Amino acid sequence: MYNSKIIGDLIRRYGCNINVTNGDKSKSYNAFIQPLRYKNKIYLDGTALSQGMYDGSHSLLIAPPELELNQPLDDYVIECASMGRRFCVRKFDIYYFNDRPIYVWAILGSYSETEVP
Repeated sequence: MYNSKIIGDLIRRYGCNINVTNGDKSKSYNAFIQPLRYKNKIYLDGTALSQGMYDGSHSLLIAPPELELNQPLDDYVIECASMGRRFCVRKFDIYYFNDRPIYVWAILGSYSETEVP
């Protein structure tokens, strides 16, 4: 319990504010978002650049376990106003410690207005 509280407190204190929309439902959370830049098997559609770098088309989200994502992921849009970006969810999972959810991680792609949220 103690580990999950510490990680949750860090995300809430230092994470950026995100708005998660699923259809007509919207909810705010704090989360960490960072670009995925290095060659790794978790990349989906990235284009390789020099020395194993990627094009920045995907990002990693770390959010508190309260963030609930369900299938189909195509229905979710994540917006971070401080970054001025909108994302779609490509893949997600929950990290557990001793059977307790600690955080949610997700691979985000750039959101396109032509996609149907």
